[in-house]
Amino acid sequence: MRVGIIGGGAAGLFSAIHLKLMNPNFEVTILERDSRVGKKILATGNGKCNITNLGASEKDYNDSKVLYALNNFSVFDTINYFKKLGLMIKFDSEGRCYPYSEKATTVLDVFMNMINRLKINICTNYEVVHVKAYDDFMVYSRDYGLKHFDYLIVSTGGKSGINFNNESYNFLEYLGHTVTNLYPGLVPLKTKEKLKNLSGIRSKAKVKLLREQKLIFNTTGEVLYKEEGLSGISIMEVSRHALPGDVISLDLVYDLSDEEVTNFLKNEKNIFGLLPKMVATEVTKRGNNLLYTLRNFSFVVEDTYGFMNSQVTKGGVSFKEVNPITFESLIVPKMYIIGEVLDVDGNSGGYNLQFAWSSAYSAAKNIIEKEVERYE
Repeated sequence: MRVGIIGGGAAGLFSAIHLKLMNPNFEVTILERDSRVGKKILATGNGKCNITNLGASEKDYNDSKVLYALNNFSVFDTINYFKKLGLMIKFDSEGRCYPYSEKATTVLDVFMNMINRLKINICTNYEVVHVKAYDDFMVYSRDYGLKHFDYLIVSTGGKSGINFNNESYNFLEYLGHTVTNLYPGLVPLKTKEKLKNLSGIRSKAKVKLLREQKLIFNTTGEVLYKEEGLSGISIMEVSRHALPGDVISLDLVYDLSDEEVTNFLKNEKNIFGLLPKMVATEVTKRGNNLLYTLRNFSFVVEDTYGFMNSQVTKGGVSFKEVNPITFESLIVPKMYIIGEVLDVDGNSGGYNLQFAWSSAYSAAKNIIEKEVERYE
């Protein structure tokens, strides 16, 4: 049985390995546009590969139907699966899970060892430009001609962090699927206020996203000031909900009471013993009410830093057009759509990789079950 997997990222590699482990007789081929597979894995978790998060639930995603995938293949299934593949895992205080080495290369090495051992075919520099579905799947490439498959898994990712055009949206639309609008997610935000003097400084804050003075989202974490805006884990999380014109309000003293701050600032110069010097200077420029400014250090959102600086793509193939349990297309039988190419995105902290593993496992499991039923 021939299974083609378009895209050699996290979801594609995982589905290939599970298929071959469960049925060594499958002929599994990964078609990868880039010069090597797994390149985006190396960039995840700031190069440490945040494999999953102990707290992952459907609430961490834009679509609650992710629950089906998490039930199919949970966080603890992920941890145990990677251990069986030969990867030692460690956890941090926030529930994030990393390889013990804290190197994303270790995860990719474990994958490649399995792929070589299982004799999974990999075709790199293979750009799929068109797909037709008749009795089987015909996959076309500009440079390498035509390949035939009995099952097809599309795991081509999104537009984030790549310097080429993702052609998969085009052939998926040709096959009848709807692609929703695409936006950068988990991305630094450009602000109306320019912050050259603060560039490179980090501080922790309670971060609120306001739209017409109504609270849209809030979180607490690190903020990194950039020349044209804001970054850091907390801002990445906010970016999934932000629109131009929204206000980001930072409470720079969220863990202190008003009384504590007021007493400390009876001498205004004490603010330089409270915050990094340049942040303190900016706060004092914004008015005489230091307590108010410290609680509401605000910036107006103008734009994002774009797909190349984003960690995930918002939007994609409509999740309504895919079985949320098996990830088989509801439009094209025997075609499965998994991972970031779908209109599913999660918070920062391992959630998006967990969806990659869960959707990949679900698709591979269903293909295996279909073949078992075929011979019964």
